[in-house]
This record gives sequence, C-alpha cells and structure tokens, in this order.
Amino acid sequence: MTRLERREMHGCIREYVHRLSPAYRRVIELKDLSGLTNAEIAAISVSVSESPKFVCTRAVALRRLLADGCEFYCTRDSTLACDRKPVSVRKTR
Repeated sequence: MTRLERREMHGCIREYVHRLSPAYRRVIELKDLSGLTNAEIAAISVSVSESPKFVCTRAVALRRLLADGCEFYCTRDSTLACDRKPVSVRKTR
C-alpha cells in the first residue's frame, strides 16, 4: 500500500470517527489514537461515557458506520485496505 493510499484510508476512517457522538469519539482518541489502556482511560475519565465499559460499544458503533460506507479487502501484500461504497449501496440510518 502506498503512502497516498494509507493517507486516503486514514482520512476516510477519521471521517467516520467524527460521525460518532463526542463521548464515543473521545474514547477512540484515548484508546486507539493515543494508545492508552482501559485502566489509563478509567483513571483520567471525567464521565461515565468515557469509561472502558463503553469501549466495546463505541467499537461496534464505528464498525457499523464503516461497514455501511466501506468495502474492506486484503491487498496482495496482506494489508487491510478499503474503498468507499457507492452512495447508492450505503445504508442510511
């Protein structure tokens, strides 16, 4: 996968992350982007919605958004990649 392809995919995923509620987005930032553990998130959480209990819930919400808007596949070098689905194929929620 080229640097441009990775950048495009990263931008696409960020777009879907920004569609989540602020509380879910905050947990993703702490867990997936900052690399904090559940215990570290719990130690700095200022609301119940940021607690590790919601990590699974936010993952499911993001997975649904991505599945509705993206087609995932493995490249020849076994790298996970995705393409946007045509608008007519996407589900509306």
